[in-house]
Amino acid sequence: MIIIGEKLNSFIPDTLEALNRRDKSFVLETARRQLAGCADYLDVNATLCDDETGTLKWVIETILANMRCRFMIDSSNPYVIDEIYDSVDIDSSVINSATLKGDHFNTIVSIALRCNAGIVAMPIDSDGIPRDCNSLVCKTSLLIDRLTECGVAHDRIFADVAVNSAIADWEAPLRAVNAVKALRKKYPGVHLLAGISNVSYGLPGRAVLNRAFLCFAMANGLDSAIMDPTDTELVMTAKAGNVINGSDEYCLEYIAAFRRLSSG
Repeated sequence: MIIIGEKLNSFIPDTLEALNRRDKSFVLETARRQLAGCADYLDVNATLCDDETGTLKWVIETILANMRCRFMIDSSNPYVIDEIYDSVDIDSSVINSATLKGDHFNTIVSIALRCNAGIVAMPIDSDGIPRDCNSLVCKTSLLIDRLTECGVAHDRIFADVAVNSAIADWEAPLRAVNAVKALRKKYPGVHLLAGISNVSYGLPGRAVLNRAFLCFAMANGLDSAIMDPTDTELVMTAKAGNVINGSDEYCLEYIAAFRRLSSG
């Protein structure tokens, strides 16, 4: 399971305030806590900030000056992403995301190929996010096939199943799980991604719902997640899932994570 830390996102009110005031200690502590929680990448989003490009650049440079880290560069504006890659030396990154909207796809793909970055494939077009499983699988497949035709390797594609909150759409979690199952069978080499916290938004007992969804999705082929790495139980659920699905040889990752998280 590839874990992408979700906490440096301007859609989180406290994070937005900290980013707008360029709070270095907040950014470094948030990054450190996520990396300590076994995050493989940190998602960084400054969409709501007063200066999206400048803030995004500052956050990335601030973290890289203090620790080793891989990033998921998260913006709906491809020109912001282009500016970031032109001005900051970023290694082993993922761009979030390529969609089916207008010229957005071609611009993102050209940046990713130029910078050897992975790409999140988000099945959104002019009609928005698909509301049934068949449409979700079809639009995601179209994106994957187009990315492949452009020369993006399957192991550099993170196909997002666009899960929504259960309170807004009670069928959304199961639709996402079924899409994961269908896409895993069709594209065994592509990473399948979900935003875990989306499922529980607006509901009580969010941690329980997030863990339940993660278990179901992993059982059907999910192998990457944007989630909260500071939730030790959620991280250990992911590591335990790797044991159960046979992807953690000799349970080494599980044991290492257990010792790491138990000690600190």
